[in-house]
Amino acid sequence: MSDLVEALQAARESYVREDYASRVKNLFREHLEQLEPEAKIEDTLYFNHSAIPDFKLTWGRGSAGISSRDVFLRSSYAAVVAGKETTQITTGDPVFLSISANLIVEEPGFVMTKADVARVARESDHSLLTDAEAFREMAAPVTDSNPLSAVVRSNFLRGARGLVDEPIAERLRSTGQGTEGNVTDLIRESFFDDAVLRMERTALLVQWALSREAAEDELPRIEGSMSTEELRNVLPWLLDQAVVPKGNAFWKALGSLFTFEQLEELASDLNGYDVTSLVQANLTNWSAKRAYLGLNVPVESGRTQEPHEPVGNGEADDEGTETSGDESTDFTDSWRFDSGTLGLAQGPFMVRVSNSGHKLKARPGSSTPKWSATVDRLGEYAIRSVSVAGIERAFRVDAKESGNIKDDVDRVVESVADTYFVSHVEVLLPGPVHEDQDEGLEPVAVDFGGGIAIANGPIQLGALVRAAANIMGNQQLDDKLRVAQLPEADASSTR
Repeated sequence: MSDLVEALQAARESYVREDYASRVKNLFREHLEQLEPEAKIEDTLYFNHSAIPDFKLTWGRGSAGISSRDVFLRSSYAAVVAGKETTQITTGDPVFLSISANLIVEEPGFVMTKADVARVARESDHSLLTDAEAFREMAAPVTDSNPLSAVVRSNFLRGARGLVDEPIAERLRSTGQGTEGNVTDLIRESFFDDAVLRMERTALLVQWALSREAAEDELPRIEGSMSTEELRNVLPWLLDQAVVPKGNAFWKALGSLFTFEQLEELASDLNGYDVTSLVQANLTNWSAKRAYLGLNVPVESGRTQEPHEPVGNGEADDEGTETSGDESTDFTDSWRFDSGTLGLAQGPFMVRVSNSGHKLKARPGSSTPKWSATVDRLGEYAIRSVSVAGIERAFRVDAKESGNIKDDVDRVVESVADTYFVSHVEVLLPGPVHEDQDEGLEPVAVDFGGGIAIANGPIQLGALVRAAANIMGNQQLDDKLRVAQLPEADASSTR
């Protein structure tokens, strides 16, 4: 990453009209991408236009909505002040980014002071005036361990307003230094209300993490939806804190701020972390679509486990991770990320869960269990369909044919002397719980040969993992998952 100020100075000194604009825009884009990795950055192909921005930044997706901001590159603060641009350009929450950091101009017919720039900045509640030196300060990597510093940095282009020159940028960046970092008056003055709320939420999480005696009545203040970048700034730090509250209340409140899909996006950041407390507290809040049952291969002590797909995911079950015979670490009964997926080890088995079909795939060519050995595992589940095969015949029974699938299959199996193996069943599991709504039941296809359970829609995380382990591996996870017995339901109750 080049030094922005020095690179801009070099572009000016070697000025060539035909390529100056592209060189300047490429430099700023490079730093925009570093500062805003979650934003879509659109180059409008204009440069220093009076009304058309140089870049358009867009954030957000899904239920969180979409926000955007226009970035106007300017040669100097004087150009913004002389053109009265904060009152002329009022849409798009404009960011006026001055190449020059000079706040004082004394020329015949035009005099400008820092107070003049600050006054012009205040003429609009939704404009940001800043410069290359301040931008370089904000884009620099965070070295402070307190996540509030990182959240201030990540909210700068999305939520800052008013005048932010280099001294102000430096003060903002130092807000979270040490363990006493908190939301200051400067932050409240320099950011939109929604950005301030995000920072206050981070500050509250930090206070909770650093205090064993945090009051329960503070929990309602932790609300809203965290962006993935916010989560990346905060979660590893929280998991590293020895005094983080161990009760479910804190972790449940934290888990309500984001989705399991967002947590999966942080898989590489969280590789090796024990996230048991967080996952256990949100087994019914979070949802996933796939659960895979493979072997629990301990991680060799002293080195990071080599990336690999889940056991059977295109590999033979006994291949696993190569070891040298040294001591190994068994993570049984803990939730951890490894190789991009979240897994729970139970004895010889590992249950992995994901929303991605790229991360969790069925293994090819594996054997299937006998129907007689499987039927008891299905006792608590409402079943939509069963597919079994013997030497002489294969058949499928669907719920529409009868309300008691297991009895129908048993009658067919008993009618012909053969050994029957079950390849697939489709069971009903609870979907996400929404406020003021009862949980619904969704179909989940269990592929015994592939070692995987797949749903088209979201399924409660705990229910999905428990079903995959109990049905395919006969591993009783009631105590570990603390998931209540599934409600009885007819197949007709599916949505």
